[in-house]
Amino acid sequence: MNNRILLLAFLLLLSIYFISRTCSGKRSGSFDADLIELDTAKVTSVVIKPKEAESPEVLLKREDSGWIASNGTLNTKATGASISGLLNSIQLIKTQRVVAKSSDKWRDFEVDDDQGTRVKVYYGDKKEADFIVGRFNFNPQAQSGASYIRLDGSNEVYAVEGFQLLAIGQGFDSYRNKSLIHMTADMKVNEIDFEYPGNTYTLRKGDAGWAMDGSVPLDSVKVADYINYLRNMSGTTFADDFDETLAGNLPRQVISIKGEQIDPPFMIQVYRDTTRERPFVIHSNQNPSAWFDSDSSGVYMRLIKALPGDFIHTEN
Repeated sequence: MNNRILLLAFLLLLSIYFISRTCSGKRSGSFDADLIELDTAKVTSVVIKPKEAESPEVLLKREDSGWIASNGTLNTKATGASISGLLNSIQLIKTQRVVAKSSDKWRDFEVDDDQGTRVKVYYGDKKEADFIVGRFNFNPQAQSGASYIRLDGSNEVYAVEGFQLLAIGQGFDSYRNKSLIHMTADMKVNEIDFEYPGNTYTLRKGDAGWAMDGSVPLDSVKVADYINYLRNMSGTTFADDFDETLAGNLPRQVISIKGEQIDPPFMIQVYRDTTRERPFVIHSNQNPSAWFDSDSSGVYMRLIKALPGDFIHTEN
């Protein structure tokens, strides 16, 4: 009888031990699991308030035609890549460790309510996630980094290893289409027309190679390099304050790109507005809702200052 009681007691203790180990393992596993779990297909909107006080709140909203980005004064179509990148970054957030457990440490990690980047994710009217991304630390020796994050309503501050959260909070422009020209692989350029005030030039590819105005032979390598730049050319800064109704009164330079599978031709227009700090305003018919500006370097330098004469073959 005593042996039976001892055996039952042993089995009871053994059961308690395994139950405690299992629960402990689950707690440990949940710490390493996703901090935020999202079904990206259900996300209907995301609200982002960048940490910079002067930066406007960004609203990303799913519409039947795609995602729309708004900063309160401007609504524009968001790029699919930027939305996918954002949602995937949130979905993949994993915690490595807790770095603080009380609110008196929030400011150290820049996750206070008035610091960091606030992100809210919605399924319809339901707020599915609400968190603040704070300071980023980079370790140059290990070539690694960590961001700090706090869930709304929670005291704990977590470290998230990697660089995935850096893209969050870059601002309204990071969700906009910056493309000026995008050519697919099947598009073969065989003519480029340059129109300057008082001058026009035509670069055309013939059986003997590229020539300017039908008679001046050109360096095919230089022309090919220029076309490769045009294939995926983007603007850098948006000129949202530019009054496009006044464009017709400004000096203009035009580049037209023609070829196989390019119909209608791609057209890039560059206006010079000397009242602007960055005087060159660039526009393309492939992304007509966007206007970009440039100084005399950067996009303008590579686009316009490559005058047709620069393509002429020179002997070394």
